[in-house]
Amino acid sequence: MSQLLGILHGREETFPPALLLELNARQAGVHGESITVSSVEALERSPYRLLVDRISGKVPYFRSLLQQQSWLGVSSMPSLSLHSLDRVGLAQLALQARVQAVPTILLPHQSHPPGVEGDDLSNLAYPMPWENYLRQMGLPAALRSARLGSGPVYRVGSLSELWGTYGKSGDQLMVLQPDMSDAEHVLAIVAGTHLEVLGYDPVSVRYRPVSEELLAPTLQACERLLQVADFNLTGLEFAWHRSKLWLSDLQVNPDLEWWSLGEEAFGRIVTNCAEELIRRTAVPSPKKTAKAKKTRTE
Repeated sequence: MSQLLGILHGREETFPPALLLELNARQAGVHGESITVSSVEALERSPYRLLVDRISGKVPYFRSLLQQQSWLGVSSMPSLSLHSLDRVGLAQLALQARVQAVPTILLPHQSHPPGVEGDDLSNLAYPMPWENYLRQMGLPAALRSARLGSGPVYRVGSLSELWGTYGKSGDQLMVLQPDMSDAEHVLAIVAGTHLEVLGYDPVSVRYRPVSEELLAPTLQACERLLQVADFNLTGLEFAWHRSKLWLSDLQVNPDLEWWSLGEEAFGRIVTNCAEELIRRTAVPSPKKTAKAKKTRTE
């Protein structure tokens, strides 16, 4: 009996159909299909063994579906736990993996979230040590959203500029980091046991060939990170700044279109992703299992 695998995707044109074609052509006991969602509600069981997620980062409705399915034992790829990471969490994870991450300080909301009064923040230091933050980060510094992924980065050259920009952030959580606007960026896309390392422009969100000197340190850093978390089907972004490689971001749904990656890189990602999905969902036959047990006994 085939194990059923579902794919959630948005307007992506090339990766989802190519992955389904590769997956189903192998006839390895796993059948993939694109999902049509008509409702999200409590269920007794799910028809799926695994869900490939290419859109829930943009559509909270689908993220709720993944969370509901996880209670039924259905895993998702990328891991659902990655959606709860922010920039501080990513830096902490990097520290656990002994990988350098961009220094990051989380700032409190500039405006109180709805329903929160000043008295609710008795545990928050006042005033905040702004001067210490800038001493740690150096000037100029960078102010950006605490959420992972591409987005505006505001360069601040003084304490007054920091306050002015931070004052417009409302109830959005922001982080302060060193300015790395002149860094060279690399994106490592994780597809099973394969790492596709590409040069990357975070402003235009486009790929380019990676410089040879960055390939080996990027692969080494990724191997360490993969020992502490499941980053499959995500993009680990690194910044090469002042002769050091820093983990700078996580793209939970990196661009996997054929015309963005090029034919060879696209093919490698599709092939290795299909192999990983089969490995995660295929159930070994009873005969193979029995034989394996017998061999261990002997």
